[in-house]
Amino acid sequence: MASSWYLSKGGYWRLVTITKDMFNGEENSRWFPYMVLAAVVIVGVSVIGLLGNSGGFAFGGFARGEQNFRETERGVSFDPASGAVFHAFNSSGYTFVTRSGVRFISAAGDTMWQQTLPFENVQTVSSREMLAVYEPRGRDAFVFSPSGLLYHRTFDGEILSASVNRAGSSAFIIETGRTFEIHVFDPTGFRVMQIIHADENVFPINVAIAEDSQMAAVALLDVGGVNVRSRLSFYFLNEQALQYSDGVFARLQYDDEVIGKMFFFDDGGLVTFSDRAIRRIDVRGDLVSEVSVTELGNRISRLVRMGNGFAVALGDGFVGADSEHVGTVIAYDSTLNERFRFNPDRNTTYIWANDNSLIVGAGRSIYGLDNNGRMLWNYHATQDYTQVLMLENRDTILFAARSEARVMRRGR
Repeated sequence: MASSWYLSKGGYWRLVTITKDMFNGEENSRWFPYMVLAAVVIVGVSVIGLLGNSGGFAFGGFARGEQNFRETERGVSFDPASGAVFHAFNSSGYTFVTRSGVRFISAAGDTMWQQTLPFENVQTVSSREMLAVYEPRGRDAFVFSPSGLLYHRTFDGEILSASVNRAGSSAFIIETGRTFEIHVFDPTGFRVMQIIHADENVFPINVAIAEDSQMAAVALLDVGGVNVRSRLSFYFLNEQALQYSDGVFARLQYDDEVIGKMFFFDDGGLVTFSDRAIRRIDVRGDLVSEVSVTELGNRISRLVRMGNGFAVALGDGFVGADSEHVGTVIAYDSTLNERFRFNPDRNTTYIWANDNSLIVGAGRSIYGLDNNGRMLWNYHATQDYTQVLMLENRDTILFAARSEARVMRRGR
């Protein structure tokens, strides 16, 4: 592996290249994450093109099945330059985020609440109903539930990445001069952990919080050797932290590997995603062990959580590896058992999921699947869109285009 680094103005390390035959990054135009290895490493998921929300899709005028859909009065219009992002999870309402503010639109199309934002650019990260909103390299972060603002926090440094769990606990990686800080908050906004990280050539990339908010895992990238390596540190966020130095109760290390994304599941297990493998790590008390691994023959171009599991869309295959067809979508449970796979007619360019369903975009074709992989519906569109997501059921779908979002209801 060849690595090239430089120290930019302000002391902010950027990864210029990590060249590896088995990996090829994909740019994500919205999520931070979601990402190329040539992007900023600290942001975390820059190692794999995860959770993209935009790029070359289609919307409007259905080529077939149009008679089965009718538009409701639940849509919104917006400035194309507003950076609009939509979020919903098993909900009849949806959250509408732009650079100037956040609104929650009800099932009747009414604005139930709104919050002004002081942002020039907006970044979101979500877990089920919870949504964290911040400005990349900004200092303010907001965490929302469908009922409104949970809390707002301001940092002394610049926000590089964020995560949130289903309870509303959140974590942020902050750059302050030549050091990094990791802040973790409970669902009330009370800070339960603050770590100052100043190790040379070792950078925090991502933080995941357990669904019960009792522990956190921090992924760090070590570039101090010949090859890069990923480190995972596990922290207690409760009274057990007092029994360990800095609250760290376990560590793991993976050589020649870059962990770009990770999250906990309801059973307490952690799943990590890198440029080489998907790994399941069990946490039992203060004992941590890897129990399952899926080696990758393709890079991961898209990733979404799906109920008590997740789905990935595969990108280009690695040279010399046993690769899958590009665009294949594979759904797994939280223990890495494969649930189903789906191969659209064209390369997959978008995926979205909730507890019960998966949406796959492939060029101008859109597919709705249930959580067993059975196709619910599919259709073709003729105009660009940025997001497609289901609301309260599999037949109520939000389509977001350049300057408007329409909520369509599918007939039986």
